[in-house]
This record gives sequence, structure tokens and C-alpha cells, in this order.
Amino acid sequence: MIRIHTILTLITIISGCCSYDKKDFDFNTNDLKPISSFRQGDTIYYESNTGDIDTILIYKIDSIQNKDCGRFMAKPAENHLFIAIKHLPNEKLWTGSTTDGTTGKTEIDYQNIISINKRPQMKKMDYSIHFKDFYTSAGGNNPIGELRTDTININGQQITNFYQINHGYPERVTEPQNIEIVYWTDKDGLLAYKNKKGNWWIKKKSP
Repeated sequence: MIRIHTILTLITIISGCCSYDKKDFDFNTNDLKPISSFRQGDTIYYESNTGDIDTILIYKIDSIQNKDCGRFMAKPAENHLFIAIKHLPNEKLWTGSTTDGTTGKTEIDYQNIISINKRPQMKKMDYSIHFKDFYTSAGGNNPIGELRTDTININGQQITNFYQINHGYPERVTEPQNIEIVYWTDKDGLLAYKNKKGNWWIKKKSP
């Protein structure tokens, strides 16, 4: 009887420990600045110093929220927002798939160029960025990357006040085509990127 009472007491304590402020769950204007340039349905072009064009389509802007964490063994509360993209003209590039074990239905999981996660119980927020073979995640005072205020020239365009984001796993950047650095701004989102060979791509308005 004592053991049952102890278990019930633990369940009550754990169930009642899930509390957080709404401001720690909801995204505020500052949180959303890095994604403010994206619009669902937009097509974005990047041109390299060799004249190559990369094209992406903003396929979906969506969120997944788990507000209820008060039940025993429930997952922690989380507010997750993501922006999925298609790489054109071959939209199957850089995608995965998920198959439902019950229905057998398979869905394509397009690459999330950026994801934002807010975990209110831990008062923590982090960003993850995927683009082709590039991946990184970060959190803290400068969650996107290192803020640079100097002015540099990329393929004839001058840029300043941008975030430099390095690959999260530099040991995987072994081939010339692997992307090792991206530049990001609140105004343009993904503005430019460089591969290991030294070729730069930068955002342009039209093909």
C-alpha cells in the first residue's frame, strides 16, 4: 500500500510541475526576424560567380505546437515553426520520405531551410538551418550565427550587417561541392553561400 501511495504521489508531482509563461512559448517579433523575408509560394534564385543558377520554391510555412505537458510521461511543451523548400527543377533533391506503418501511405518530407524551436519550460530557443548538404543548429544570445558589420563584396554585390553561419559539422565538408558557409540577414533570409572549392552564390531577383 505504501508503494502504491508513493507512485501516486510522484504522478501528482510530475503532472503538476508543467507550468510556463505564455511569453516563453509564443514567438515574438524578434524571434521571427530571421524568417520575415519568406513568403509561401515565392521562388528564389541564387547565382554563382561561374554563372550557375540555383532555384528554390518556398513550399510551406507551418508550425507544430505542443502546449499540453501536464500529463504523466507527456512530451515537454514545444513551439516549432519551419519553412520547407523545394529545389527546382528537380524537387526530389534533398528530400526524405515518411511512411505510415498503419496505412502504408508515404509522404515526401521537403527540406526545412530553417526551423525555430521554443521550449518554454527550459526558457530556450534555437534555430536549425538546412540547405542542400549544409546543416547547423544554434541557440543563445546570437542564435543564427556570428553578426558581422563589415562590408564585403560577393560577385559584384556589396553586403553588410549579416550573420556568418558555419557548417555545424566541418569534418563532413570534404568534397569541393560541399557548402561550408552561409550568410543570412533578416531582410533577405539566406543571402549567400560558399562551397569548399571557393565558389560563391548570392541571391538575385530574377533568373
